[in-house]
Amino acid sequence: MKPIVLFIFVSIAINAQAQQVDTPAHEPRKIFLRLYDDNDNKIGDGDFVSATDSTLLLKKGRKTKTVPVTTIYAIKTKHGYGYSVLVGTTSGLFAGSLVYLISAMAIMGQTNIASDTEYNLGLVAIMAPVAGAAVGIGAEQFRKSDTFIIHGNTAEWLVVKGQLGL
Repeated sequence: MKPIVLFIFVSIAINAQAQQVDTPAHEPRKIFLRLYDDNDNKIGDGDFVSATDSTLLLKKGRKTKTVPVTTIYAIKTKHGYGYSVLVGTTSGLFAGSLVYLISAMAIMGQTNIASDTEYNLGLVAIMAPVAGAAVGIGAEQFRKSDTFIIHGNTAEWLVVKGQLGL
């Protein structure tokens, strides 16, 4: 029971830490944006780099993408729903593997290893990512994402640019 409780607390802590944004005052504010056209197709996503009155520059990994404002219908802030689930699953996988390895090393020297202990450890390693995904889904309920509709209009883009503090 202790490994399961430990796993839950570690998953929640990792998930909470993944959603915090600690930006020093001298660095520009880092905002993740998703851009959509009028057919609700994603035309770009990434961290905001710079903007002019007519273009938006995003960076994803090592690649940068310049998107004309006239092609943008909607701008959504923050990552999508699947991102929180992925972070939770990864956290659960890490925490479950850690619990499994620590427990396996603790019982390694014993000669009478009960099969139910091995079964329980295997169950923790398998169920940990599932529980982590559930934590990610729960964390998603508290995340605030904004949607701005600009219709490809540069005047509306300037208003949104001011609201986002870009």
